[in-house]
Amino acid sequence: MLERFLSRKSKTFVTTLGVSTILLVGVIDYTTGTEISLTVFYILPVLAVAWYAGRRSGIVTSCFGTVAWLAADTVGPHLYSYTVIQYWNAATRLMIFLVVTFLVSRVRETLEREKQLARIDDLTNAANGRYFHEILEAERRRAERYNRPFTVAYMDIDNFKTVNDCRGHRTGDDLLRTVVQTIIRSTRSTDAVARLGGDEFAVLLPETGAEAATIVLRRVRDALLETFQKNEWPVTLSIGVMTFVKSPVNVNDILDQTDILMYSVKTKGKNGIRYAVKEEAVTSGAGERKRRER
Repeated sequence: MLERFLSRKSKTFVTTLGVSTILLVGVIDYTTGTEISLTVFYILPVLAVAWYAGRRSGIVTSCFGTVAWLAADTVGPHLYSYTVIQYWNAATRLMIFLVVTFLVSRVRETLEREKQLARIDDLTNAANGRYFHEILEAERRRAERYNRPFTVAYMDIDNFKTVNDCRGHRTGDDLLRTVVQTIIRSTRSTDAVARLGGDEFAVLLPETGAEAATIVLRRVRDALLETFQKNEWPVTLSIGVMTFVKSPVNVNDILDQTDILMYSVKTKGKNGIRYAVKEEAVTSGAGERKRRER
């Protein structure tokens, strides 16, 4: 419950909450005196801020926590044989806070980086199939809630094997990367581009009806074919574009239906684009994508 609450809040809110908590702990520390150690209650807010708000906010909270601890120690009944001991303790506490901050923030950064890498295709830096499923599911639910259309395009590079066989896999890799870069330049920042595997790609156009999708995908196709011609790559594109007016049953059905549409282009000679609109929710209940030999 607390984790979900903090993860949804801004860094400013989390930092303010951490500082306020430390201030409260400082007041309690002064009230209870030296008999009860509240060290852990100073560290916990620092840890939380470093995790949810980042390293900089953690450092600020660490400094504030040290000052609050020193203030409670100064005005409290604790007596030291030398004044310097008090400041030495404060410096030690600051060091502990900073170590906690750096360790926690580093762990969080590592986890976020690993999470991001698990979502991205290594070769093209596009979303991978798993992440695209997550994005598509989120859009499916949003479309269902707000009754908005969305469009999915499924693309397959025709004769891609020829490039690998005749010009080498390095050229093939360059082609795949170029496809993603070209699609991204030709679409909006809110659209999602994914490599589903091999030479298959998918594009999600949120809140996009059939008319707008036709314009966007035509622009994408023209840009890709121009790039292929410029680089003298002997490939074309087979594209299936489906606009869903009603929210489909599940993500697998969305991809199945769009894949079938794209495959119909390949069976009729390749190098084409076909559009369709689903007015009603898909109810095929396939549950798994249909895999075919290209």
